[in-house]
Amino acid sequence: MIREQYLSPDHRDNFAGGCPVAALASEATRRDRGARAAMTSSLKRLIELLSQTVPGADKAHNRHAAIGSWAAVVGALIPARVSDDSELSHEVLNETRAWLAAQDRKGKKPGRSAQ
Repeated sequence: MIREQYLSPDHRDNFAGGCPVAALASEATRRDRGARAAMTSSLKRLIELLSQTVPGADKAHNRHAAIGSWAAVVGALIPARVSDDSELSHEVLNETRAWLAAQDRKGKKPGRSAQ
């Protein structure tokens, strides 16, 4: 699964070849419109791709889950990378994976409504 690799210590430690969003998002907001437009275009493509990979039959739910999951993994990677405490860094990655797995289980329950 994509998030297993994304939330791995190998990916966390791969600054040069890792996620450009986690590395550059805060800088892109300070750049010209072209940089932000490129990031936005990539974000739209990624959300569309992820929407096709999440469990669920409803397109709106799948988009909702894709955005939430993507935001969670990127949001977890940043503090995991910045921490100089390896135990805390691993905990951030592991707890985010566990939380996302719980969200998947909730999403598969019959009668679940999109929030």
